Amino acid sequence: MKKLRLLIVVALSLCLAASLFVAAGCAGGGGSNAVAATVNGTNIMEQEITDTIEAMRSQSGDYSDPTAWATALAASGLTPESLRESVIESKARDIVLTQEAAAQGFEVDEDAIDAQVSQTRITVGADDDASWLEMLQAYGYRDEQAYRDMLYINDLTMQLYEDFFLEPTDEDLRVFIAQNPNAVAGFSLGGEEDAAVVPDEDGAEETEGTEGEEPGLEMPTDLFDPSDVNLSEIPADVRTQYEELWSQNNKGLAFQEWIQELVDSADIVINDMPENVPYNVDMSLAGTNNNEMTDENESDFEPTFEYSSDEAIASAISQGLSITDDVVGTGAEAVAGSTVLMHYVGTLDDGTEFDSNTAGDTPFSFTLGIGQVILGWDAGIVGMKEGGTRTLVIPAELAYGAAGRGEIPPNATLTFVVELVEVK
Repeated sequence: MKKLRLLIVVALSLCLAASLFVAAGCAGGGGSNAVAATVNGTNIMEQEITDTIEAMRSQSGDYSDPTAWATALAASGLTPESLRESVIESKARDIVLTQEAAAQGFEVDEDAIDAQVSQTRITVGADDDASWLEMLQAYGYRDEQAYRDMLYINDLTMQLYEDFFLEPTDEDLRVFIAQNPNAVAGFSLGGEEDAAVVPDEDGAEETEGTEGEEPGLEMPTDLFDPSDVNLSEIPADVRTQYEELWSQNNKGLAFQEWIQELVDSADIVINDMPENVPYNVDMSLAGTNNNEMTDENESDFEPTFEYSSDEAIASAISQGLSITDDVVGTGAEAVAGSTVLMHYVGTLDDGTEFDSNTAGDTPFSFTLGIGQVILGWDAGIVGMKEGGTRTLVIPAELAYGAAGRGEIPPNATLTFVVELVEVK
């Protein structure tokens, strides 16, 4: 199955996991009793898929016109069939997660879900049910139940993540300890307990006792080679702490790979898309607008890229967007209006990786400045050059806001390490 990409065009994705068990009720969809797919024997109803996509169409733009809808799909590299498949795959992933959590005995604290919903209502100032529903729908949730379903999945995912332990090899542990020689309080790789290496007034290094306090400065990582680390001489309790630290630092990607393995091994059957679903459209309409543009009016067509303008970038930075060039590229530069191909890894504050597109994957492609991605990306990628990498720390206001999306909790600050593969 294809990996879900959270950064797919915002208007066309809704971060699809957010609407796991959307209540039926919209018209169309191949019949309310039609089954779109089965996941380990659990049905995903065609009406759920239709409701999700139709809610997105009504909330994200004027896509009631077939030409506009076909054009929007084409701009995202999608068709009605592939969009439907993405929705199904997202729902399938959540079903697999729910099944795995149940198998491991995890349960959701319903009181905690109630508290989160109440807090979100307070945060967004939704004093009445009508304004609350309006806010939910603005963020892609059909109703409160859809939002609760997202919180439910997030809770189970975090429980699975916290229980997930990645065992380091001896070599992994030696490298980690050499790079973090005093990460465990009261232990120093230098062999002197309760000691830390600090610079003296001349910049030389000397050992100074800390009287049991946690070291205030880390030892320079070039002091030790992994071969300096004799694991047999490290106390068992200290080794355990290092193993736990290593696991916390490295398990994000491993956890996502484990989840993907669960999905890949699941018995998932996707049925053919019914022709009468309301989001089905003749994709040949996508070229109509361009074909009708004549030499006479072509000069009047001036696309704007407001989300990557100088003003938008300045505003994003003032709202807390942090941009750090890790590697400055040497190729073509990404400017407003460029089509860029990216690799990326996205993590939450606690280090949990929620999405990635890394080497070996087909690069993620979009046009800068037209709102196809979250605002933090539209503003944060301008100025990169091919071959460069950046770290973007994006506040919730420039990402998924107070509602969150899918695996992303409400009010979440996101960190992305992005690589610009190509500019077109």
